[in-house]
Amino acid sequence: MNRPFRLLLLLGLAAACTPKSGSPKAGGDKDDVIVVENPDVTYEPIEGEGDAEAEGAFTLPDWAADVPQEGALVRLIEPGAEPLETLRFAPASGHTETMRMVMDMDMTMDVGGMTMPMMMPVMVMDMDIEVTEVDEAGDIHYNAAVSRFVVEDKEGAMEGLAAQLEAEMQGMVGLRGDMVVSNTGEARSAGFTAPPDAPDTVKQQLQSINQNANNMAVPLPEEPVGVGARWEVLKRTSSNGMEVVERSEIHLASREGDAVTLESTVEQHLANPDLQLPGMPPGAQVELVSFSSNGSTTSAMVLSNLAPDKADGKVTLDMAMNVDAGAGMQPMTMHLDLGLEMLHPEDE
Repeated sequence: MNRPFRLLLLLGLAAACTPKSGSPKAGGDKDDVIVVENPDVTYEPIEGEGDAEAEGAFTLPDWAADVPQEGALVRLIEPGAEPLETLRFAPASGHTETMRMVMDMDMTMDVGGMTMPMMMPVMVMDMDIEVTEVDEAGDIHYNAAVSRFVVEDKEGAMEGLAAQLEAEMQGMVGLRGDMVVSNTGEARSAGFTAPPDAPDTVKQQLQSINQNANNMAVPLPEEPVGVGARWEVLKRTSSNGMEVVERSEIHLASREGDAVTLESTVEQHLANPDLQLPGMPPGAQVELVSFSSNGSTTSAMVLSNLAPDKADGKVTLDMAMNVDAGAGMQPMTMHLDLGLEMLHPEDE
C-alpha cells in the first residue's frame, strides 16, 4: 500500500463523511438494507429496518498460519526440469543501475450510492542503485536514492491533479537508503533517510518506505531449480494502518545463463480488519466489511543486476467498509486497478 493509494483512500473516506441528498427515507424498501460480511462488526443500517450477516469475510487461508512476523518464508513447490542449478543474485561491487517504476492507477468508489470514478495520472519514479560491497557470505550491500519523480497527465484524469501530485511527491526526490540483501533476495536491513528539507509528510512515511525497500529483490529458493520450477513466498506487511498477509507463487519460465524470466501471481488478505488509518478526521469510525487483492507479474531479469530489465504487473483490489465521521454510517466500496512497470531507462 503506497502513499498515493492512501491519499485516494482518505479522499474517498472524506466523501463518505458528507451527507448526501436523495438518501433512502425511513421505512424504505428491504433492498436498502446493507449486507455486512464481517461477523465481528455490529452495524445499524443507515435507513429502514432489518439486518443481514455473512460469515467468512476475514477468514484467512490455511497458509496464513505459516507467515512469519518478519522477513519472508520461501518454499519450493516443484524443482522443474533438468539441469538443476541454483539461482543467485551476483552483482559486482561498484555495479550501478537505475530502476524506473511507472505506476498507472484507476479507481472507482461508491459512497452512499454515489459512484465516483477516478482516473489517476501516471506516476514515474527513478531510483539510482550502487553496490558498495559483496561480503564473504554473499550478502549484497548497496545504496539507493530517488533521483526523479514526475507525474504525467492522461486523458480522463481530473484537471490539475497531475501538477498537484507532482508538487507533493517532489519531497521524495533525494530520499536515500542503505540496504543489505542476501544473494537469494532475502532482505537483511533497509534504512532510508529523508533529506533535511523534506516535508513532514515524507518523513512520516519513512517506516513504510523502509519496509517496502525490503521487497525490492525477488526471493529465490535455496535449492537448485530448472525451467518450470515453482516456489511460494509468504510474508507480512503493515502500512498505513493495514496489516496484510501475502502469498506469491513464482514460476521459472525460462533461463539462459544468468538471464531468467519469472512469472508470478500474488494474493493478499487482511490480517486484521481493525483499521487505524492516519489522517482520518477526529472521531471518525471505519468498519471494514470486506477486502480482496490479487495480481500477476512477468519479469525478465539478469542476475548480475538487482532490478528487473523489464517487468509488467497488474494488481486488482476491492474493499467495502462502513464509515462514520459524525454524519451517520455510510457504506463505501472501492475498486482499484493498478498497472506497474519496472525497467532500466537506459535500455529504452
